[in-house]
Amino acid sequence: MDRRISKTIKSVKKAFSNLISEKAYKDITVQDIIDEADIGRATFYSHYKNKEEVVNALVNDIFEHILSHNLDIENHHDFSQKHNFSHRIEHMLYHFEEDKDMLIGLLNSEGGEIFLSALKKHLADAFKTNISLSKFDKIPENIVFNHAVTSLMQLILFWLKEDNCCIKPEDVADYYFLLNKDLFTE
Repeated sequence: MDRRISKTIKSVKKAFSNLISEKAYKDITVQDIIDEADIGRATFYSHYKNKEEVVNALVNDIFEHILSHNLDIENHHDFSQKHNFSHRIEHMLYHFEEDKDMLIGLLNSEGGEIFLSALKKHLADAFKTNISLSKFDKIPENIVFNHAVTSLMQLILFWLKEDNCCIKPEDVADYYFLLNKDLFTE
């Protein structure tokens, strides 16, 4: 990707993250993002149709990174040598903790539905190859998958909003897998 394009995209995402930490999602306009990112209107619209696309891009970036097979050492954590599914969930939680203010701002607004929809889709995709259905042959697959995904989503929501990320990400992941130990192949 061209450096200028990469710089613009990073700038827009950072601008949105800053704004959602300060004001309600519904009150953020494209002009606010443009002003905060210090870019032109045409530049914004050459990359995004609206602020919803910015939110989707932020969430997709997190999951693209987490599910990547080429992880590097990062500032706050190192999952470069950890590739099993429980480590991927823990890695996701570390990123959610780092972006806590932005995510809480989203979750407390109309933007929460965009985030939750993307989260559900990405988790469902990730779970398809990691859930063991052998112990649940009497339960329809879609119910098992729905349980796995929604129980993790609810735990994430509790952890972000009510617990304020006081529990360490690795402990949250451990608790989830302990509560759902029969579901997973690892």
